[in-house]
Amino acid sequence: MMDLPDGFLTVDPDLWEDRHDYKLASETVRSLKVVNDHAERGVALIQEYSGFITQDESQLQFLLQVVNEHRRVYPDSRKQTLSGQP
Repeated sequence: MMDLPDGFLTVDPDLWEDRHDYKLASETVRSLKVVNDHAERGVALIQEYSGFITQDESQLQFLLQVVNEHRRVYPDSRKQTLSGQP
């Protein structure tokens, strides 16, 4: 996927630190930005609707489930997309 060197994987891990291919792969992996997209969407969803429409926690949970399901079914929910017009 990332076309990283992997020759070091066939060598004893105690020897990896001295290998150029390991150092290159390690630097690349360490520079990756980790994003928990699912969690970030959930937090954003709660921030968007919390206290805005309802103060009742059970109604809020139901609303969040409905909105989440709608976004899953209609990921591109622009008016044009939902109306079926080109």
